[in-house]
Amino acid sequence: MGNQRRLIAPLAAALLLSTANGCSDEPVVEQRRELLKGRDRKSEARAAVEKARVRSPAGDLLPSETKAAGIVLPRGFALKYSFEHRWYFDGDLPMKKVEEYFGRRLQFDLVNHISAHELELTHAREKADPAMAPVFVRIEPLPGRPSATRIQVLEQVKEVAEIISEGESLHRLAESRKNAR
Repeated sequence: MGNQRRLIAPLAAALLLSTANGCSDEPVVEQRRELLKGRDRKSEARAAVEKARVRSPAGDLLPSETKAAGIVLPRGFALKYSFEHRWYFDGDLPMKKVEEYFGRRLQFDLVNHISAHELELTHAREKADPAMAPVFVRIEPLPGRPSATRIQVLEQVKEVAEIISEGESLHRLAESRKNAR
């Protein structure tokens, strides 16, 4: 019994000193709690399946987190090419479903059926954001893979004309004539 008291007194003093100095094991204790809790693997698996899901239970395409020129693309499409103000996305989904998806989400001025397999939407805007700048959307089957679809989004950019004074234009004309000789 005497040995236990001899051990308890120094431990109690060390504990009091560590709390008095502001030293605490709170971060370590919190880490231990997190480790003991474990992970909820079922909810993590459900979240992963939900994130990978391309279609709703009704069979409609779901929106993704990918945007091109303000247009939210459906899940299952990956960027294939991009140029200035132009993006091409490919996906293994039928064109009919893609057309239905954009029909629900976009408002547009004109639908142009180029052929039985190609569709253009002009001045398209998201219904959720009618103030956005209009874009051009083209939907077509992938070459060599009629069951897959390509989405082309073109941002309509206005050309800015340079306005110069009459004197400046005469000066530029004289310079170009001088350089042409």
